Amino acid sequence: MTPTEELKATLKDLIPQEAIEILDRFFPERTPPLCDSIDQIRYASGQRSVVRFLREL
Repeated sequence: MTPTEELKATLKDLIPQEAIEILDRFFPERTPPLCDSIDQIRYASGQRSVVRFLREL
């Protein structure tokens, strides 16, 4: 097992699935409104990428 795989396995054990479900509800997949600035879009994209990462563990 590589160091990255070990870290992912440890993280998976530390974060309950319920917490990931709650994060998914806080930061859902969505199309940004036209009024959002590029910075707002990037910020929301970063939040969502963390949720996607945790779901893939």
